[in-house]
Amino acid sequence: MDTLQIWLVFILAATVVVYAAMKLSFYADIIGKRTNLSGLWVGSILLATATSLPELVASISSALLNLPDIAAGNVFGSNIYNILNVAVIDFFEGSGSILMKVSPGHIFSLVIGMILSGFVAAAILIGVDYSIFHVGLTSLLLLLIYALGLKLMTSQGVGQEEEASVTEISDVSLRRAITMFSLSAAAIVVAGTLMSMSGGRIAEVTGISGTFIGSILIAISTSLPETMAGIGAIRVKAYDMALGNFLGSNIFNMLIIFVADLAYLGGPILTSISQTHAITALFGLILASVLILGLVSKEQKTYFRLSSISWAIVILYLIVVYVLFTLR
Repeated sequence: MDTLQIWLVFILAATVVVYAAMKLSFYADIIGKRTNLSGLWVGSILLATATSLPELVASISSALLNLPDIAAGNVFGSNIYNILNVAVIDFFEGSGSILMKVSPGHIFSLVIGMILSGFVAAAILIGVDYSIFHVGLTSLLLLLIYALGLKLMTSQGVGQEEEASVTEISDVSLRRAITMFSLSAAAIVVAGTLMSMSGGRIAEVTGISGTFIGSILIAISTSLPETMAGIGAIRVKAYDMALGNFLGSNIFNMLIIFVADLAYLGGPILTSISQTHAITALFGLILASVLILGLVSKEQKTYFRLSSISWAIVILYLIVVYVLFTLR
């Protein structure tokens, strides 16, 4: 298979992942409505699965295929892209900064995400090689920190607000919704695995690092459904839903590191990847800090439909793309 064919396979697989993930979210919302569970835990689990499955599948399949850099890159790349999504929905909103229309309570979610990312960045740089079976000690500690952070968020009521749904009530039956939800999930599993395989081959034949492939190409592909969900949310003025989805995904994505470590049999995954990932994680901390600044700012001017905070996010994202591309 030549380079062009590999790229075509990657693009086709990524397209299937994006389309199937959007359908997954749609049918998850329908199931919640038909069973009156949209405001309960089961509904939340369905929707969380819908938005997080692409990242989860891509990282697990990459780990199983012995592509740890792509597995980790997908997580860190998705996190910085999700913050870029704030600028994207800011552009589509167009009438003043989106950060002036959301609750400052999102700062708590940002801080939890920063603690998780900072811990992983430090673990990558220090390179602790202790493991239980083949799972790294740092991954186990990450799971503990994640659980504590989730407990704190629950106790503070973060992310538990009732939000308007962005899916209109349709004539889709519950049986059809469940069937299509399952088929969409299966399509993501197959296409996500194929995307990881072709991403690994692209890295081999082009010399582009697996870190860049995972952090940029695969991360954008797995995060595009969240972009579309965010755009849909602001159209019904569910601003907190849009931002909460991005930040909640960033917290969950850090748990994927632990899951990928379970799937990766080559030892602790954080000691098997390039230290370049620490750069992506640290850029994520900077982007999160800029977002916090935007949330506490009392006034933000808009330039060409983007606030000054959004412009800063876009510029920082382009910088990290350039840095990752130039590092081999």
